[in-house]
Amino acid sequence: MIKKFIHQFASPKTYLYQVNRFYPYIFYSSLVIYIISLIWGLFFTPEDFVQGNSYRIIYLHVPASFLSQSLYLAMAVASVTYLVWRVKLAAYLIIAKLQLGP
Repeated sequence: MIKKFIHQFASPKTYLYQVNRFYPYIFYSSLVIYIISLIWGLFFTPEDFVQGNSYRIIYLHVPASFLSQSLYLAMAVASVTYLVWRVKLAAYLIIAKLQLGP
């Protein structure tokens, strides 16, 4: 049963069907959370005693670096998945993650 589910979810046709169903909900909820956290981190946090306002860039820089590192890890896992099991969806995910990079 689990093997059948994994093979169905790994096919691009089924994956795209599932993603297209939930895409608007995930996109708009993450956009709202991003805007609220950006405004909160840049405008409502108190100034640092030593560094002043230049300290606030940490609230943007650190999450961006975590996102970058998690994308590289996901690309590595997808690469191993593609090389070992030849799952076509893993190759598509690698290409999609590369477009977010440099």
